Amino acid sequence: MTRKRKGEETEASTPAADASALLTSANGKEPGYMVELAKSGRAMCKKCDEKINLRTVRVGVMLEGDWGLFTSWQHLGCTIFHKSCDSVEKIEGYGSMSVENKDAILTRWEESQHEDDDDMAEVNPDEMVRSAWKHPAEPSSDL
Repeated sequence: MTRKRKGEETEASTPAADASALLTSANGKEPGYMVELAKSGRAMCKKCDEKINLRTVRVGVMLEGDWGLFTSWQHLGCTIFHKSCDSVEKIEGYGSMSVENKDAILTRWEESQHEDDDDMAEVNPDEMVRSAWKHPAEPSSDL
């Protein structure tokens, strides 16, 4: 987006441009992360479907899908950081957190390095469709 001011041209960032900078991969398969304190207490965790309380650490998982960039908010404890996130320093907003929150983020990041995230697993569509019935069903006698 370009903004003109009194005959000048200046570059202004757009939310989409800022979000795309958080992605770690151009193919969109590896998420980018951002951390912040919950601003309103209305966001729902996409892992456990519980509210994220006001002023608690929340993690924004930045993904790119067919429809564009989106942020999936999660509790810090619900987040499993992708293996591509090889340092907490790569997490946007980490540097501006308090020492206590930085320690919590670092601890969760270290724990999640040994966990597998089922939401990030590749899905084979053929495995999602029933290929055959295990037991042939007989029609009901009242038909």
